[in-house]
Amino acid sequence: MTLTTKTHTSIFSLIMLGSLGAIVTSGVLVGGYNSGENPPTSSISTRCRYLLFCGLLSFVLSLVYTIGLRILSDQLIFSVISHLIWLGVTIVLFVSGSAALTSEIRGKHYDHQTRLEILEGFAWVDSILLFLAFLLILGIGIGRRNGLTGSLLGGP
Repeated sequence: MTLTTKTHTSIFSLIMLGSLGAIVTSGVLVGGYNSGENPPTSSISTRCRYLLFCGLLSFVLSLVYTIGLRILSDQLIFSVISHLIWLGVTIVLFVSGSAALTSEIRGKHYDHQTRLEILEGFAWVDSILLFLAFLLILGIGIGRRNGLTGSLLGGP
């Protein structure tokens, strides 16, 4: 196993772990809101659902790309540019959700305030991990000098 493969697997595993935390935390909140518990505001409910979507998206894509890079590393779908596109989109989604939740709960005290703050923390951590993965993949792509459509693991 090459250093690139180990690093890719490590950072994407961390992304999956952080995403799983966001999924569980937002899932508990959304589940409570869906079962008749009144959310503090409709915007809190919307932000929790949005971060649930972001967590699911990043978990699934991280899993697919981790497995796919091992099995089909020379395919265009697992190229450097493909990684950069989905990481860039997911970063924007997570940062916007994190900022929206932060602005909504800052300085206020709602029911389940601790859960909301935990969700906020997971969302920011995921944003940072996704950004680090973006920089890592970009650095590997530039260092390989085989173009952004080339394989992440090297070769033609």
